[in-house]
Amino acid sequence: MFKVLILSLFIYRIYAKSCSGHDGCKDQVFTDSSLTCNGGERCCKNVAMTCTSGMVCEVTIKGGGHDQFQNSEIFGQEATRLDVSCGASGLRDCKNTKIFCPTTLGAQCKCTGCDSTTEMYCPYGVTCITGG
Repeated sequence: MFKVLILSLFIYRIYAKSCSGHDGCKDQVFTDSSLTCNGGERCCKNVAMTCTSGMVCEVTIKGGGHDQFQNSEIFGQEATRLDVSCGASGLRDCKNTKIFCPTTLGAQCKCTGCDSTTEMYCPYGVTCITGG
């Protein structure tokens, strides 16, 4: 059992998406369980991310640079939990984003540091937490 856990964590880290720099991951469409936007002008702008089915999905936006994770969408309906954290320090970061929360009864969907323009679609029976 322990070996399976270690292997799972190793694979998880290999397939986690990380973006940085000007236009890093801009306009990309992908499926993954984790996304980290590390800063840069327009980093993760216009991203459409589908969370891996049956897994915890984490999205972290940090660092400097304007327009990070702007006009982006997260499709987390098939995830077991979705955690979004916007801690970027530039202007217009995390604006006009759409978050489609998990649909599993009892799941959790959390958005920390979200802009008021962020729309969270939270189905009945799912705990949704937002703060910005």
